[in-house]
Amino acid sequence: AVAAGRKHRYITTGVVWFLAGLFGAVTLSEFARHSYADRFTYFAHAGLGIAVAWLGHTLLGERARYAAAALGVVMAWQCWVQLSYWKDDATLFGRAVELDPKSGSAHAAAVEAYLLAGNSDKAIGAFRKAVAIAPKSAANRLQLAQALFAADKNEEALTEIDRALVDDPKMGSAQHSRGMVLRALERQEEASAAF
Repeated sequence: AVAAGRKHRYITTGVVWFLAGLFGAVTLSEFARHSYADRFTYFAHAGLGIAVAWLGHTLLGERARYAAAALGVVMAWQCWVQLSYWKDDATLFGRAVELDPKSGSAHAAAVEAYLLAGNSDKAIGAFRKAVAIAPKSAANRLQLAQALFAADKNEEALTEIDRALVDDPKMGSAQHSRGMVLRALERQEEASAAF
C-alpha cells in the first residue's frame, strides 16, 4: 500500500481510513464481551472498500462496472447471511460458539440466551462445554448448576455447586444456590446451614 500509494493516492486513503477506523474501534470498544463484536469494524472496512473500488476502476477501466455489479451481489448475499445470525440472542451466541468453540465466555453467553429463551436442554449442554473448557471456573459450574436446578435436576445441580465451592469456598452465591437446591430436595437443616 505504501509503494502503490505514491502513484495511486486512493490506496493510501483507503488503508489509512481502515487503520484509523480499526484503531478507534479497538480502543473505544474494549469492554466485556462486546469487544469481540465484528460490528465495530464496519466503519473501518469502508476504507478498504474505497481502495478496492478505485483500484478496480484503475485496473479494469469501463469494465469495472460489471465487476462491481457482481461484487455487489456477493456482498449483498454475505450481508444477508450475516444478518441471519442476529435473529435473536440464542442464534447470535450459538454462532459465536461455532466460530470459537474453545471460548468459555462464548458458551456462557449462549447459555444465558438459551435460558432466556426457555431452552434448558441447550443451556445445560452449552454449560457442560463451558465447564469442560474451564473446569476450574467456579462461576461456570455455578451457572451449570442453576440451569440444572431450573430443569429440576436437583441432584446434579448439587454436585456442580459442591464442585464450584471446592474451587471457590467463599462464593456466597454458590452457598445461596446450594441452599435453594437443598430446600427443593427437602433437606431443610442443610439448606439452613447453606443460607
